[in-house]
Amino acid sequence: MTKLFSQSYIAPLILLAALFLCPVFASAKSPALITANPSSTTIILTGFTRARATMSLVSQASDTVLAVTTDVGRKIPKDGVFARIDATFPELELTGNKIEQQKAESSIRYLEKEVNRLTALYAKESTPEAELDSLRQKLDQARFSLKSLQLNETRIKEIISRHVVTAPPGWTVITRMVEPDEWVVTGKPLAVIGDYRALVVPLAVEQAEYLQINSRAELTLRLPDLSRTVPATVFRHSPAFDPTTRKINLELLIKEDLPEMRGGIRAELTMEQPDPSQAVLVPSRSVLNRYETNWLITPEGKKIQVIRHGSGPDGTARVSSPLIHPGDSFLENPNLDSPLEKNQ
Repeated sequence: MTKLFSQSYIAPLILLAALFLCPVFASAKSPALITANPSSTTIILTGFTRARATMSLVSQASDTVLAVTTDVGRKIPKDGVFARIDATFPELELTGNKIEQQKAESSIRYLEKEVNRLTALYAKESTPEAELDSLRQKLDQARFSLKSLQLNETRIKEIISRHVVTAPPGWTVITRMVEPDEWVVTGKPLAVIGDYRALVVPLAVEQAEYLQINSRAELTLRLPDLSRTVPATVFRHSPAFDPTTRKINLELLIKEDLPEMRGGIRAELTMEQPDPSQAVLVPSRSVLNRYETNWLITPEGKKIQVIRHGSGPDGTARVSSPLIHPGDSFLENPNLDSPLEKNQ
């Protein structure tokens, strides 16, 4: 009877002991911790597209403009001709040169026959040597005269070619400053053209931004006016430093075809930079707020006062303190786990 009575009380006693001990074991569990992550700020660099290169077309001859092949906003044709200038006078000079060359060639043929004839007579001692030498001298002078005329022909042809104003095919006319039948002189600007087959976005950046941009093989630009993004690369950068803006000038290149390749398209480059306030990111629930003061609690229960700089991404808070650095650990929920809060 006693044995049965003792066994009937063992199970309830074990159950009561478990119910009393569970809170003790639960309270002994380590509180959840979080790690402070470095904070960054998003900056947007804005620039506007322009032609990859520009050049001025200048007249190399003085005369009347016969024709202009293209207008503002249109491309240079495949033959590269922008304008033609009247070349009547050099063409007439070229015609006269060719006539003089024909005369010189006729004289050379005659003198060659005479030299051959006198050479044969001189071999028979039928003509004096002085007469043969004189004829040879005339033949040499005729040949020199022909070479001079041929050189002058090349010069005239070069002058005629400069009466045709050419430009790289495919470039676009930006400014046109000449009309047909207009008289132009050597050195007069006729047009400004640009290469819009690729676009350049100039930017002025600080040293840290320059290093970050230059280290990336490819960048992404957002074009808000066109509601699209395009890849870009660093085209060129100036080795100089602008003392006024204290920035470095560089250019980004856009090769992708757009609906309209032109200047003035707004382009934005988004970059992540270290937070200048040296703030860190922690979950918002990890920041303990008491009497308008913010605190973070270390795993040992130490309270560190922080300055809150607003919200970060994904429900985090940006806080800073001289005593806090990225990688430090803090209580995830100090309202539940902080020993100080429990003692109050």
